[in-house]
Amino acid sequence: MLNTKRLFKNNESLASSNPPLRWKTSAAWCWLLASVSIFTGLAYRGFLAHASPIVDFQQDLLAKVERARQDKAPPQPVSVSNISDIVYMIKLPRQQKEYPWQQVTIQQRQTPDSQLWQPTRNADILVLGDSFSNIYSYGGAWGQAAVFAEQLAYYPQRPVDRIAIDGGAANETRLELRRSILQGRDRLLGNRLVIYEFSVRYLLHDDWKPIDLPLTKMA
Repeated sequence: MLNTKRLFKNNESLASSNPPLRWKTSAAWCWLLASVSIFTGLAYRGFLAHASPIVDFQQDLLAKVERARQDKAPPQPVSVSNISDIVYMIKLPRQQKEYPWQQVTIQQRQTPDSQLWQPTRNADILVLGDSFSNIYSYGGAWGQAAVFAEQLAYYPQRPVDRIAIDGGAANETRLELRRSILQGRDRLLGNRLVIYEFSVRYLLHDDWKPIDLPLTKMA
């Protein structure tokens, strides 16, 4: 598990950056992703190093990430602005001045033919998540093609699938995965890695329900 809050807290240069790396009035303290290298360095080398059936898969991803850092064009920085979720939740009038609009620069990912990144069904990597995996993907409010799955797919240049439901990390994403399998759209078909993103607070108060998944046929 990667606690990005601790990483940023101990880095004065990041904490004082302009624009800030988190919203000043966000209920979730929505930290921007530090870098894909943090994920690969900690998650892959820590967890996957002990999963012998996919060690080769791990090494292939890491090698491609290293090559991409040198060879791939940089992401497209895009400036976006909006008011925070707290302003929406307490239903302040749009003309209020207490909480001004905040501006952030997202790192937008594009495909080789200059199209915005989109999830790929039945990719061998599946990301399950909540609003932290959605917020910079909606388009409009906080931009598009610039959050976790996009960054994960960009560096190794691999297709990635995503099921992300706001506020639904504990149960709804798994229910959606189950529904897709029952409806003949098996998102685990050919899958080699599932990454489950959720806010740590869900471990404390959400009602995690056992959800049985139908057996998946091997690709």
